[in-house]
Amino acid sequence: TDREEQEELYRILVKTDRRLGWPTRAIQAQLREAWGWGDSPSPPRMPIAGILNACVRAAEAD
Repeated sequence: TDREEQEELYRILVKTDRRLGWPTRAIQAQLREAWGWGDSPSPPRMPIAGILNACVRAAEAD
């Protein structure tokens, strides 16, 4: 699976969990493990602050 596709699916799951209250955290964790992401949903090149800022911007845009 392409990394960009993985990240997009992960973002959809996070939004679904946050906005709709549909529980997706278990599958998020399973996918991170299957994809070899460890504890971080971000690629190693992106610091956690960048991820959080991107999430905030995405939430504000919608």
